[in-house]
Amino acid sequence: MSRCCTIEAPGKINLHLEIGKKRADGYHDLVSVFASFGFGDTLVFSVPERGFPGNFTALKITGPYSGAEGLSSGENIITRAAALFREKTGYDEPVRALLEKRVPPGGGFGGGSSDAASALLALDALAGTRLGGEGLAEMGEKLGSDVPFFLSGGAALVTGRGDRVKPLETPDARLPVILVSPGFSIGTTAAFAKLDEFRAKKKETRRFQNSICGALDLKNAGNSFGPEGPDGEDLARFLKENPASWPYSNDFLPVLREDGEHGEVYGRLFRDLRELGADFSGLSGSGSGCFGIFTDKGVAEKAYNSLFRNWNFVKLTFFLAHRPKPVLEYLYA
Repeated sequence: MSRCCTIEAPGKINLHLEIGKKRADGYHDLVSVFASFGFGDTLVFSVPERGFPGNFTALKITGPYSGAEGLSSGENIITRAAALFREKTGYDEPVRALLEKRVPPGGGFGGGSSDAASALLALDALAGTRLGGEGLAEMGEKLGSDVPFFLSGGAALVTGRGDRVKPLETPDARLPVILVSPGFSIGTTAAFAKLDEFRAKKKETRRFQNSICGALDLKNAGNSFGPEGPDGEDLARFLKENPASWPYSNDFLPVLREDGEHGEVYGRLFRDLRELGADFSGLSGSGSGCFGIFTDKGVAEKAYNSLFRNWNFVKLTFFLAHRPKPVLEYLYA
């Protein structure tokens, strides 16, 4: 008898993202609203019955993005997650892992972070350690800033350097979400460097000064924000309203719009989303991926068909209230 665990690894979008000044540890404080969606990668972990002695994790990658840069099994975040899980729990059984990679890397949709969180949850189920999301959170932080969010999914106010996660009520699951990738990736480190350079050039000190500030009537508007930023309940209340009235924004978007190489591309992409009926559109993470949120499913389907003809990656999906649970099976030879 062998054991097998299948788990879905959903992606996310940043409905809102504000970036503070660079901290002494090299990270930036942020205030963000994360929301997970139904589209994502699939991971399958199996423990063979016999004949495979030794503590190892063998990873095979399939899917449309299996050959993407940085996904080789030796440097993949899944094998790093498995090594960390073994170190912290003492779990020593051999494991075979299969990743079907559907989320485009470097798109700001959190595919790698979700894969890491899913790996921890699947190994927790296989090993019978029953740590759950809370028990795995410390491991998640070591793997990446976004990983703790994906241990629970849904929607959340994310602050600090991304490690402070406060659950929020999920946007209406009936709202169609269209994901669009412009055909190139943007590394997170390079994106933050460009943001710092952009602000230095404009002599800008990050303050609560965009549309969210006026909508929230923040008492500390005009002061550099702290790790917590605005209250989660203030940000959350907009999620219950029509997306057309959302005041959310993304600090990376002005940087990319002025980028000589990619600025015109983003101009066309957002123009397409607007003209095709998106009630709200935005940049996810530090890019390169974008999204449009619709209130009419028919309009969204027509928009999807139009966008699919012109852009590298287009997907129609919906919001998730919580992340999928691992499915543990016992297989008899």
